[in-house]
Amino acid sequence: MESQQVTMYKNNSGLIAKTKVNEYKKGLCLTEKLVRVNPLLFLY
Repeated sequence: MESQQVTMYKNNSGLIAKTKVNEYKKGLCLTEKLVRVNPLLFLY
C-alpha cells in the first residue's frame, strides 16, 4: 500500500512538471509574438 502511494505521487509530480513545462513554453511563444508585435512593451 505504502509503495503504491509513493509511485502514484512520483507519477503525479512528473505529470505536473510536464504540464508546467508545456505552459511555460506556451507562455514563451506568446511573449515572443508580443515582442515582435510591440517591442516597446518589454523595454522596461
